[in-house]
Amino acid sequence: MSPGVNPETPSRMEEVQQQFLNWRQTREKRGPIPEGLWNAAADLVGEYTPYQVVKGLQVSDRELRKQVARRASGQPKEPATPMTHFVELELPAATPAEAGEYTLELEEATGRKLRLRGVGRLDVFQLVQAFWGSAV
Repeated sequence: MSPGVNPETPSRMEEVQQQFLNWRQTREKRGPIPEGLWNAAADLVGEYTPYQVVKGLQVSDRELRKQVARRASGQPKEPATPMTHFVELELPAATPAEAGEYTLELEEATGRKLRLRGVGRLDVFQLVQAFWGSAV
């Protein structure tokens, strides 16, 4: 054993493996590996071979090589484009007595959701503005 190495201190590979394991166990749905995890994986290359990183973290060899090459060239990662969908609502003018039932569902890219069900009139614009802030 090398002097100054504590056998109870996890290796850098074990730390990153644990980060990937935590992410895989807590994510709600399938999706891309977060940039922070890719950065940690790319940091391992040099200390470990790309093959060891791919096998240890169970990631794509091709994607790991892309991440390492991107970092070596100094290129920033392509900015994530938030998926934005606009839906035009044409609501008929109704008197309070004619207003019917409604269901409104809003969801952010982060997964935050708002679901409203009710009867009566609803100011959709004001509600959306309150949910997403003044950026609407």
